Amino acid sequence: MNTERILSKDKIIVHKFFLHISKKDQKKRLEDSKKKKKEWELSAFDKDQGEHYKRYFEIFDSILSASRTIDSPWQIITSDKKEDTKLLVFEAIIERLERILKYDSQNALRSINHGMELIP
Repeated sequence: MNTERILSKDKIIVHKFFLHISKKDQKKRLEDSKKKKKEWELSAFDKDQGEHYKRYFEIFDSILSASRTIDSPWQIITSDKKEDTKLLVFEAIIERLERILKYDSQNALRSINHGMELIP
């Protein structure tokens, strides 16, 4: 039995996120770091990464496929925009909790708003 299944049986929720940055955005971020003289943010690995992007993507895909389980699936999120990424992660967590708890937050909000009057 795998660790994630054991955690699931103990009612612990495991939700894995893979934050994917497009090749275009990754290149832009590296260039921005160079322009802003933030060389400390870059390693030799980072500088060569663009050349090996396709191979890295294949490796990530195989790792994600091999470690995907019913109890703890991977959720791949495009993370070119940091603000959007945070919202997408929060939204995924909320949706999963609602499914597990059988709770409909949208319906709850509608019933709350139904009883409220707007003040001009």
